[in-house]
Amino acid sequence: MKRFACALAYALIGCSGNTTAPTPQMQSKYELTVRLADIGKTCTAESPAFALTGARLDSVPNARRGGSDGLWYDVARELPGGIGGIFQDHGNYYVWLVDTTKKAEAFAGLAAKGFGGLFPFEKAIALKARWDFAQLSEWFAYVIPRAVAGEDLSADIQEAHNRLEFGVADESARRAVEARLKTLDIPCNLVALFLQDPIGFSR
Repeated sequence: MKRFACALAYALIGCSGNTTAPTPQMQSKYELTVRLADIGKTCTAESPAFALTGARLDSVPNARRGGSDGLWYDVARELPGGIGGIFQDHGNYYVWLVDTTKKAEAFAGLAAKGFGGLFPFEKAIALKARWDFAQLSEWFAYVIPRAVAGEDLSADIQEAHNRLEFGVADESARRAVEARLKTLDIPCNLVALFLQDPIGFSR
């Protein structure tokens, strides 16, 4: 959540009243080039999600980052429901939850901690998340040094899609990152890559 202003401007993104994740409206370059990374597995929408555990989790002691990301890491650990983030679009409001049956408790907890502000939880819809924000942070800390370190790219825990997103310079760089991702045994649907503007891609 390094661009949390985006989570309450762009990344707060919505749709109708069901639990299907909305499709954010992005800049055309992003739309044309973003896709889930090839991680060497046959992936579907139903592929299992799993958290970073054991020795791999022990290898990333600094998974809780500072700033707003750290606050959301704590919220995901402290409140019920497995909160993955919040987002809005076209006047609709959404909260990712690993356990959507805990919607009332999660929303009340977020509001009590002051996360309301411009985000009206009474109008929000709970979407089924694959990962809570703490799990995304842990995967982020694990993947970055092993797959994308040294690349000239942007990196984000993308709340609007409940996944990690990395911008790469070109298709050659995409292939290089994907080759390293294939060695890590990461879950399907966790990492997406897109071609970023060489002078500073901005969503």
